[in-house]
Amino acid sequence: MCASELRGYRGDHDEPLATSADGPPTPAQQAYAARFGASPLLALMGPNHRLGLATTFREGAVPAEAAPGLASALALLERTLSPRPPRLNPRSRRTWLIAMAGIAAVIGVLAVLPRAAVVEAPATLQPDWQQVVSAPYDGVLDASSVQPGDAVVANSIVLARLMTREIELEIAAARARAANDLRDATVARAASQPAQEQLALLSAKRNEAQLAPRGA
Repeated sequence: MCASELRGYRGDHDEPLATSADGPPTPAQQAYAARFGASPLLALMGPNHRLGLATTFREGAVPAEAAPGLASALALLERTLSPRPPRLNPRSRRTWLIAMAGIAAVIGVLAVLPRAAVVEAPATLQPDWQQVVSAPYDGVLDASSVQPGDAVVANSIVLARLMTREIELEIAAARARAANDLRDATVARAASQPAQEQLALLSAKRNEAQLAPRGA
């Protein structure tokens, strides 16, 4: 067939190489005729609708469709130019199937494997048993060596200290009274007043007894 009789071929361009024989020649047809003349053209499509093979023949030398070997050669060229999906050999296919089965098994095990649920939330810990610690006498807190929540061992640490100014004043007053009582007892003994001496001694012992609980 000549260039003016080609049908519907499209390459990388939007313009067809040939249209119907009834229409005027396209620019592509004119360019082909100017380059090759009125030579017949045989074209085979390649992958992705790209031109795979184009052969021109001398005018009057177009082989017939029944020419020996032409049909088989064209079929071979068509199979060669046709895109084929990649194929895996049996060993690669077996390896791929084993890998996919292993991945599916791991996903299945992870899906049914029991997991501990973790919930984050603010919380306050409270002991089951509490003990109130109090001082043997009233006072003002001076310092504390522990904080809430600290672990302590019995008889190993001083939890808190009280201010001792007021206690020191009371101890000094008790000591002064005891000293005065002892002095009065001495004076009564010198004056031969045994009754007054006994009263002074009892008062001194009473004041000293008040100092004993305070470690004086």
